[in-house]
Order: sequence, then structure tokens, then C-alpha cells
Amino acid sequence: MPNWSHIQFEGKHVDEKVLHFAWPAKAQTVLEVSKIVIALLVIELIVFAIFLSGLISWWILASIMIGLFVIAGISILYKLYRIKNNFLYVTSKRIMFHGINGLFGDHMRKITLDNIRNVDYRTESLFWRIFWYGTLVVQTANDTWWDNHIWHIKDARMLTHYIDKLMSLWTEERKDFNEFDASYFKNWKN
Repeated sequence: MPNWSHIQFEGKHVDEKVLHFAWPAKAQTVLEVSKIVIALLVIELIVFAIFLSGLISWWILASIMIGLFVIAGISILYKLYRIKNNFLYVTSKRIMFHGINGLFGDHMRKITLDNIRNVDYRTESLFWRIFWYGTLVVQTANDTWWDNHIWHIKDARMLTHYIDKLMSLWTEERKDFNEFDASYFKNWKN
């Protein structure tokens, strides 16, 4: 079980304990990058077939291939940048998630544990279920549906149980609560 006590961030309270930290699931990262690579290969095969039919010259083929590699490379780097900069903290006082919007926009969403009304999760495909990740849905009294979705979190199902348990504790008890351990919650029946 990892120890997140060394994690520091802007606005962290002195008595606040980091109980869990997560990036998007690695399986989702592989899926996102593989979509780009597969699309690149398909397009290059089509362009190469056009070249073999004699409709385009060698120089046009080379230009198109290089252009496609550059576009795919930039897309992959952006995906990796976005995934690295999307993360979630669960602390003894709140849930915080950071997300990237576009190239330069980002946002940090903070929800205190006392303001959470419900925590749920969704899986959207068999792939998500196989690799134990999903969308964490945090409901508060005054927020819209879209603002509270945390996408592609590993162990989202168990994390909902963990946050439910954490919300049921008194404020003083939360700082003594243990860090998130997915193996414990996979076998948890209550």
C-alpha cells in the first residue's frame, strides 16, 4: 500500500492527510495511444496503395508519410501530456481533481467531503471492466452533472466504497484513516 504523506500541493492544510492519489488508468493511456497508431497505419497503407497504383509520385508519398508521422507524434505527445496532468487527490478533508482543457486551459476542482451527497462510478465498456477503471461520479447538492465526473480512474468502483466509508467518519477520525488499498475493497462486503 503506497504512502502519500510526502505529497505536497498548493493550498494543502497543515492537518490534511493525502489518502489517495491517482492518474488515469495505464490501460486507458495505451488505448488512447493505440487508436492514434492504428489510424496512422491505416491511412499510410491507403496512401501507399495509391502510390503503388501510380496516381502519386515518390516525393508526394514521402511528404504525406512525413506529415502523417508529425501529426501522429504531436497527437501522441498531447495525449501523454493531458494524461500526465489529469490527476485526483483524496485527502482527509476533500476530493480534488485537476484536468486539462485544450492546449493551455486547466482546472482544479475541490469538493469537501462534507459537501458530497453521493459517490458513484460508471464503466462504459468491457475493456474498462477488464482493467478495473471507470468514471468516478461525485454528486454535491448544487453542482451540475458534467462538473463532477472524473474520467478513467483506476479502481473507480472500490474508490467509491472508500470515499463512502471516509464520508461516514467524523472529521477527527478521517485523518487517522488508512490510505486507499484496492485489494482490501475488492474483498469488502459491507
